Amino acid sequence: MASDSPLFRKPPSLMALLLPALVAMGACLPEPDSVDGAAVETITGQAEDAVCSPYVPLNGTVSITLDNTLPAPTLVNDRSLLITRQAGYSSVKPLFTLGRLLKDNGNFINYRICQDRPGDPPKDLSSFVRSPFQGGARDVDEHNAWTQVKVGTIPTIRNTFQEKILTPWAADDEDGPFRLLAVVNRLDIAGDVDSRGGGQLAGGERRWFGEARLVFGLNQDVNGSTPYPMTLILEFRLPALKETTAGSSTTYEIDTHFDYVTGPAGNDAWRDGRARWARLWQELSRYPHTDANYKALLLKMVKLFATGDNLLALRTGERVYDPTTGAFTNEFEYREFYLNDQWNLATRKLRREPILCAQGSTTLKNRIVEEWNAPANDFHFTFMLGERKLEQAEVDELSGLCGNNQYPSPEGLPYGQDLKSGGYGLRAKFTRFTSSTVWRMSNLGETKRHKAAAATCSGCHATETGNSTVFHISPRLAGEDAQVSAFLTGPVTVNPNGTLYTLNEMADRGTRLANFAARYDYSLDYPASHTNEQLYCNANPCSQTIYPP
Repeated sequence: MASDSPLFRKPPSLMALLLPALVAMGACLPEPDSVDGAAVETITGQAEDAVCSPYVPLNGTVSITLDNTLPAPTLVNDRSLLITRQAGYSSVKPLFTLGRLLKDNGNFINYRICQDRPGDPPKDLSSFVRSPFQGGARDVDEHNAWTQVKVGTIPTIRNTFQEKILTPWAADDEDGPFRLLAVVNRLDIAGDVDSRGGGQLAGGERRWFGEARLVFGLNQDVNGSTPYPMTLILEFRLPALKETTAGSSTTYEIDTHFDYVTGPAGNDAWRDGRARWARLWQELSRYPHTDANYKALLLKMVKLFATGDNLLALRTGERVYDPTTGAFTNEFEYREFYLNDQWNLATRKLRREPILCAQGSTTLKNRIVEEWNAPANDFHFTFMLGERKLEQAEVDELSGLCGNNQYPSPEGLPYGQDLKSGGYGLRAKFTRFTSSTVWRMSNLGETKRHKAAAATCSGCHATETGNSTVFHISPRLAGEDAQVSAFLTGPVTVNPNGTLYTLNEMADRGTRLANFAARYDYSLDYPASHTNEQLYCNANPCSQTIYPP
């Protein structure tokens, strides 16, 4: 990516989407009075009779009021950063099921279809909710039948999407065969932007205030002592909030006028927006998980972010089952689904995961060098190692490496590297790896190798973080709490490739939370420091290396 290229796509504005009428479906309606008296919005510039019912989240909208006279509580990680205790999220489980959340996204999509694409039919919600799993099932079948270079070492695997999700999912079940495992605070990645082309609606916009995630497992266990080894993660942006102070109390609610394309009005406004979310996440540390105040506050916070208009992506990870041996293997498979240009949840090439057989290649080395930020001794925050198509020389090199020189180029490339727009890409359609997988790049220095590897799914879930279990949040049985990896519980020392690293992920997230709550101005660190690059630029677009004052 050139240093003067725009960072951010400009999808249609999402201003004023959360309107007060309580209408569940966002389909086009023939006449205003067919909404039983509820307020409707007439969309000008569309078909003459187009009237769209407003989108309202399935679980409603809320406000949160905090007492300003109380000092900030001491941060407790498992209350404010990563909540895996069922005692804490018990109020969330009944309402925020994976099936209902995807249905809510479908409601929002139907609102946008009526508003922006009035000639298109609305989504059938039952089909929309199941579409990512149907796409995953088709992809597994295709890969099982693939006769050229495959991903991973297990040639034929169980189709978990079909056998464990679609088949047991009854038509009248809006929840799906899943169980909630965790609520995850990712305010720490505020300012991030997904530079891949094709992102739609929230997925094409910058995460000004970071993200939050709901992690699920399957409700079908292997046996009475072993949960099924699969997790599913719904990622949401943290929406903009506004605040109103009256006396000693401050009330926080959704800012329906915030424009996610243009972003905050300025750096001060951005700091204020981050501080609002930081104070809410901090407040959770005031109460134990079993306290009614904790349960009520967490439920309200989830209602603020876990809505159809904030959904970014669905990620899945599973331990591969080999039907030829009748046993689970030591290989894991990770996939991602996003909203495509047809506004369906579809498979997407992983953001920062090159095909594993590219390690050691000149092609991968050059991509890493191109996106390296030398002053920070790290990547530019927009990096993804695969923005452009592979050039012919790169296709030839990787086809030879991946296909062990047994196929003419490009047939040696592994499954899934063809692009919708034509040509071939470096990023993997999905990845397979084990807990001992190490990215080897002898033609690069160790820092670049480690940073590139740690940004991949296969590195972050394995040797680069010392994670022998692969799942950072493991599936659980019905009556238990999910277990968390050492990487997400405290400092760990790892040695993936001959160099020791001490990682303290949760302390880093906690520090950033405290800084956000205190309205720390990261932009003042630049240019002396480049280590928090995504927080220096509050304009849209801005370049990777030049930031506005």
